[in-house]
Amino acid sequence: MQRHGSSAKKARLCRTTTRLSLAAAADVIINGGVTTVDEQATLDRILAKIGKKFIPDDLNRMALWIAIKQAADAKKSVDRYRSGARTHAIVKSMKRVRNAAESLAAVIKENEDTIEFLTEQLASIEQLIVSVSNIEQLLTESSVAIRARYDRIPSANDWLAGVELPLIFEDFFYRKPGRSRINDKPGGPAVRFIAAVMREIDSPLAEETIVRAMTRFSELRKRRQVVRRRNSNIGQK
Repeated sequence: MQRHGSSAKKARLCRTTTRLSLAAAADVIINGGVTTVDEQATLDRILAKIGKKFIPDDLNRMALWIAIKQAADAKKSVDRYRSGARTHAIVKSMKRVRNAAESLAAVIKENEDTIEFLTEQLASIEQLIVSVSNIEQLLTESSVAIRARYDRIPSANDWLAGVELPLIFEDFFYRKPGRSRINDKPGGPAVRFIAAVMREIDSPLAEETIVRAMTRFSELRKRRQVVRRRNSNIGQK
């Protein structure tokens, strides 16, 4: 009989599955609740790499596949918002938008009649200023924090291999995403899972690269886990 971990882990998986079911509902409507043949074959290949003895009897294949696809989609956001030239360009653009909006609001406020005519528009402009300022602050503070903590800024692949995919493994396979070495080569079910997923949804990563990402960004993984747990608890109380 396989050991599936504690009941607490199963409860967390239940909440995760419930959250993912919202996304699965759309699939039920569109595709009758089943993934495509190609997607099922892809998941079969991933699971085969892990090893049969590490796969729980009650594995929710659909929820796992949705989690993998969501991680792949989220990679695009990570790439956009990670500290670097792209983030710097976004902050610079937001400053220009804010300055233009503040100038426009100032012109409207020069005349009482103009304010009366454009009350709703002025409120929208002021809301735009607040939103843009918040984005500026968020990206700037995030960039400063990441650069202070890491000598190397996590890439989108670092995030997938070292943060999100290990957490998905833990949620669905009831195991901590550990690392081991066999004949001086990195291995273990978590490493094999991550390598197989990366090969299928993105680009292949060497096992050594995966282990380095898991080790280097372990603290980031812990903070991400807190967010995942909080999100899975929404509506469950």
